[in-house]
Amino acid sequence: MLGKLRYKFVLYIKARIDKHLMHKQLKYQKKYNKQLNFNTWYYQIVTSNKNFNLSFFKRLKMYKKGFKSDDYYLYHLDINNIDNYMSDVERWKTRNVNGIYNLLLDDKLVFYDFFKNMINTPSNLCLLDFGKYYSLAEKKCKSLGELLYMYSKVVAKPVTSGGGAGVHIIEMIDDDYFVNGINRNLKYINTVLQNNRFVVQPYIEQHHYSNEIFAKSANTIRVIMFHDDNDNIIIPYALHRFGSDASGYVDNVCSGGYFGLIDISTGKIGKITSYKGLDFYSSHPDTGARIEGISVPHWNKVKKELSDAMKNLPYIKFIAWDVLITEKDFCVIEANTSTGLGILQIFEPLKKTELGKFYENNW
Repeated sequence: MLGKLRYKFVLYIKARIDKHLMHKQLKYQKKYNKQLNFNTWYYQIVTSNKNFNLSFFKRLKMYKKGFKSDDYYLYHLDINNIDNYMSDVERWKTRNVNGIYNLLLDDKLVFYDFFKNMINTPSNLCLLDFGKYYSLAEKKCKSLGELLYMYSKVVAKPVTSGGGAGVHIIEMIDDDYFVNGINRNLKYINTVLQNNRFVVQPYIEQHHYSNEIFAKSANTIRVIMFHDDNDNIIIPYALHRFGSDASGYVDNVCSGGYFGLIDISTGKIGKITSYKGLDFYSSHPDTGARIEGISVPHWNKVKKELSDAMKNLPYIKFIAWDVLITEKDFCVIEANTSTGLGILQIFEPLKKTELGKFYENNW
């Protein structure tokens, strides 16, 4: 009898301790999340790059509502209703839509292994893990230099970052090495690639229409897809991005690249703009090549094959595909679990659109 009472007493004490520890854990987790949200808000909004001047009090109002100060001009909020636009704070929440399946899209090593039998995507030739070389190709190589003798032009990308950050185009021409067009020796290249985890892929040559517009960068298309409530595949937006003299060897819009909407039904590109100005252009400002009205080759095939791939993935609710059009086909460079909202809201506010309602129902 005494043993049973002692046992029950021990269980009671244990339950009280567990409850106390759980309360403490939840308290600290709440405090941690609050600090994390503040840090993200501060570094992503308050300290973000500013291309336009805005008065102090208007800037504070934008920050309070979760917008970057540049959004005031990009969205023309002097005449448009800010409540119709999704904020940058809401943009962070969109990363929660796919939950644990984010890994399948965000990690370039996992992405290739998972999607290689569904879509055409560049193979992973090697992994450079803070300078340590791991061969991933069928034909094994022991170093980056040896790899470049087999593939004269490759792309090195950070395994988990996006937006063109940290991308290096490496090329060997007549035993000379070039990184993003600058002549470098192999030792320098290996040193640069020691500060992160890079996956190296073969360079994919783009279609001639894209080269004629801007040849220095791979000009990709962002195709946005999601499952609706009836499990239909919806393509609310597609955008064509183009590099510029400012963005260099990538079409990164945050670095000065240009972008324009594609008509989903016809595949025709509209006028382009950038984050650094308020003007819209029918032709590329740096090359003069016509863009507005150009039809994207293989467009129906792009829509069908990407939709078919996503139909097989009902647990992934949202995908932002990055597509490169080639002469005879297309290639999925990578995929993303979320997409920038500013690049869309320059053209129209999202709150009341199909995409805006999808986000509201799924985060």
